[in-house]
Amino acid sequence: SADRAGPATSLTLAMNTKVRPGTVTKCLTLVDGHDVVYCRHVLAGCAGPMPLGHHATLALPGVEGSVLVSTSPIRFGMTNPTLCGNPRNRQYQSFALGERFARLQRVPLLWKRQAFADASHFPAREGFTDILAVFNRPAKAPAWTTAVFGRAGFLWFSLKDPAMLPTTVFWIANRGRHNAPWNGRNRCLGLEDVCGYFAEGIADSARPNALTRAGVPTAVKLSPRRPTAVRYIQGVAPTPRGFGRVARAVFSPGAVTFVDGAGKKATAAVNHEFLQTGEIA
Repeated sequence: SADRAGPATSLTLAMNTKVRPGTVTKCLTLVDGHDVVYCRHVLAGCAGPMPLGHHATLALPGVEGSVLVSTSPIRFGMTNPTLCGNPRNRQYQSFALGERFARLQRVPLLWKRQAFADASHFPAREGFTDILAVFNRPAKAPAWTTAVFGRAGFLWFSLKDPAMLPTTVFWIANRGRHNAPWNGRNRCLGLEDVCGYFAEGIADSARPNALTRAGVPTAVKLSPRRPTAVRYIQGVAPTPRGFGRVARAVFSPGAVTFVDGAGKKATAAVNHEFLQTGEIA
């Protein structure tokens, strides 16, 4: 269905699923004057542990290092625990396997002479495809991720409840898959807000793993008696000339202001309260 109520326009879609058996209802809402997509999924009738999340994928420009990525405070980060770029399949990765890190600016590499790389600006490391993840600190305020496209004069952002989606997975594709159908062409950045064990699937997310042992949930326990609602926001905001990497986010009623390291500000009208209440005022 498609509905209009005051300034809000919504598209609602539903499907029956086989894994886990049940119904997923998705509602996308746009609000006049907000450069934002409000997204709500309701999983009903499902039972058992389930990884879930979003797969926001951003096209990257050709200028190396021109997109600056930041997140709200993290507990720690980790590179993918398994090989995500196998040379046998003409795929190549640059990050080490299953290594922890404290900040995006210093992520362990496979190589020895250059042991670390900065994973906060993109595109970078052409010819490689990598996966890493960061794990949000618990907080009452929404957790956020931003990607600043300074040359184009805007930033992209996502907002989430870190209790529901405690992880942000980075899928970093910079012409690193040379097999079909990619053929070395795709250059993009996935900033994926999830509850899951990287991209390892249901079985590995549902059983004990390196993240659950560190206190990071990797699956949501679904109950057939109680629907599970997952709410998520992504949007864009114009940035002033010279705006740099986001250092912090300030939430006020009906708005969020992103502040860079020099104190410059970019504000977006957004009902971030939707993440907790499910209501769009």
